[in-house]
Amino acid sequence: MPCKNRIALLSAALALLATAVAAPAGGARDQQPVLGLAVQPGGLLMQDVKLGETYDLQQVAGITLAIFNQDGQAHAYLLSTHRPSQSGGSKPPPGYTDLPDPSWFWFERTEVTVPAQSSSQVRMYLRIPDDQQYANQRWSVTAGVTGKPRPDESIALAVYPRYEIETVALGRPELQHKPDGEFGLVPSTVVLEGMHPGDWRESEFYICNSDRRGRRYRFRVVSQDEAEGKLHITKSPAFSWMPDPGWMRTREARVFVRHNLAMPVRFRVKLPRSVVLPDGGWESILLVTRDDGLTRFLRVRVPSPPTPGQEGAN
Repeated sequence: MPCKNRIALLSAALALLATAVAAPAGGARDQQPVLGLAVQPGGLLMQDVKLGETYDLQQVAGITLAIFNQDGQAHAYLLSTHRPSQSGGSKPPPGYTDLPDPSWFWFERTEVTVPAQSSSQVRMYLRIPDDQQYANQRWSVTAGVTGKPRPDESIALAVYPRYEIETVALGRPELQHKPDGEFGLVPSTVVLEGMHPGDWRESEFYICNSDRRGRRYRFRVVSQDEAEGKLHITKSPAFSWMPDPGWMRTREARVFVRHNLAMPVRFRVKLPRSVVLPDGGWESILLVTRDDGLTRFLRVRVPSPPTPGQEGAN
């Protein structure tokens, strides 16, 4: 598989230093930041993850977990993975839920010793079981990097970076099972190929309601500012944000879906004649909110059409 395709499958969206927090050895946390420990990446977006495949993030995307010991002596750190809702890290962004089994994301080692004023690299791996219910999912997992206190230490430093995982998007004809969870979108990403300025296109996705009762859902296309700010949703690499949320709209503003059923939702994208598509194309986020506030979102992509020299190159 070409290197560029590997990176497209598993792409880093953020490479931030995490802030360490002090934690007594008993586990209670002090929210004051300390400077003895940092990790990189502090955030990660893994997209188009295929089911049943094992990913070595270093091999497919050149990414390892870097642990920086900024103290004047060597320290040992314990590595683990957790559901964000049950760990000391931040909660998943809207549209994401806990990774069902944190063991699907793991490290090559569960303990590493980092010399003073130095760093160590640890490989990270991901494998989602080969079960169709895990297609079209958006999950979060928390990585725990916790200092192993020595007998003479009263505190242990810890960081909890959160990583996002998006599995391969499959349409309803390709699926034999409903999505995992009580609320899912099929597919989770819609790609509108071949659009040019002035074109309009209709498409659809399905809302799958696996709850015990019927539910109401409402739709809203969000702006770049809201996606990146309040919602903390990262755009896909190689795409730019669609400039105007008004270019996309659903046929209905809200729908009611009976329990254990799926309902199609039609939407349309219309591009003004005066626009120029950027390299890679545009992406927009359609937020789907259930009557109790539970949220999912649809990625809608409008790739740039190939240039005359690129057409038929493959």
